[in-house]
Amino acid sequence: MKILIMDDQQLVLLSLQKTLTDLGYEVISADNIFDAVQYYDIHKPDLAIIDINMSVTADQHSLENTLAEINDKSSGLEVLKYIRYIKEHNTPVMILTGNTDDDIIEKGFELGANEYMKKPLSLKEIGIRVTRL
Repeated sequence: MKILIMDDQQLVLLSLQKTLTDLGYEVISADNIFDAVQYYDIHKPDLAIIDINMSVTADQHSLENTLAEINDKSSGLEVLKYIRYIKEHNTPVMILTGNTDDDIIEKGFELGANEYMKKPLSLKEIGIRVTRL
């Protein structure tokens, strides 16, 4: 099973990648929205784990290369919109974020998120939830 993880914090990416790889999953990681969308299309993951607060590109000078479908430049929820509404896929999506705003949580579920976890993370719990999804 392939999992795409998207987070702008390298420590989170490395921790998740090690935990999920140890559980036998193939893991692809992205630290910005532009790469996340590209990797989603290339790798066709079985699960996406998305951080809400992500930068658009790794190199802000290449902002003009960002996909036209992505309008809100400050939210990983745009990746969820891309998966659900642009690609029309029902790939399971877990939102993983430190953002505790109830409106954002509600928006994530309205857009089709399957799971929502708040940081700080319990790597064991993430492993359990990933297996369930």
